[in-house]
Amino acid sequence: MPVTHKKRVQYFNGSEQLTDTLDTVSGDGEAVFDDSIAATVEKEVDLAFPFAKVKSVVMSSTKAATVRTNANHLGSPDDTIVIPAGGQVTWTENEAADCPFTVDVTKLYITNDHATLAAAVKVYVLLDVTP
Repeated sequence: MPVTHKKRVQYFNGSEQLTDTLDTVSGDGEAVFDDSIAATVEKEVDLAFPFAKVKSVVMSSTKAATVRTNANHLGSPDDTIVIPAGGQVTWTENEAADCPFTVDVTKLYITNDHATLAAAVKVYVLLDVTP
């Protein structure tokens, strides 16, 4: 069953809209984490996917968070991705920028960097799982 991610980007100069683009990417699989993480906790997440199959990524958090791939903060993670408080990290295959993931992912380790409050964290990775 097809899965679609859409990313809308709008740029304004004061009140004048300069651009409004919609990037639509489709795949046939999705890896998802959508949960709350307690303050200062590093949560091990069983989310695995091959790097070559990634078509789109969105990661968001209500508090600052750090996402590490394949090893926790005590090990040697392959990727370390910082999500700003109330912000997001997004990418699609149509962008000139590099995917935030650089290797096959076997696990994610997500740390809520806030000292006292839980964070609502979402990770959605659109995949092309067709052989």
